[in-house]
Amino acid sequence: MNRTRKSKEKTREEQEQEQEQEQEQEQEQEQEQEQEQEQEQEQEQEQEQEEEEEEEENSAF
Repeated sequence: MNRTRKSKEKTREEQEQEQEQEQEQEQEQEQEQEQEQEQEQEQEQEQEQEEEEEEEENSAF
């Protein structure tokens, strides 16, 4: 009897560990997505700046 109880406890621990790992992976994926979004925003800002600079150069003539 003791043996089965121990194995059940172990599986519960394993399940909890697996859940924790899954949560960590999800968090990592979310962070990666956020980083990608930030990079995209930065690129957009750079493009806007370049366009503004070009307009200023054109108006200088």
